[in-house]
Amino acid sequence: MLWVELPEAVDANRLYEDALRAGVSIAPGTMFTARRRYTHHIRLTGGWWDDAVEEAFQRVGRLARHQARG
Repeated sequence: MLWVELPEAVDANRLYEDALRAGVSIAPGTMFTARRRYTHHIRLTGGWWDDAVEEAFQRVGRLARHQARG
């Protein structure tokens, strides 16, 4: 598991939706709190590393960069 803090301009819930449309499942940080916290955090989970996982992480990174730029 990897807990990732993104720039504050990135909305983890929106990133979650964008990632799902891109074929990648992530967990937005808001899933892990009863309050409105961790809005720019995500959790990535994986038990192995291969080319497909690396490409999925890269897709999420591109989506987050796009969102951060506004």
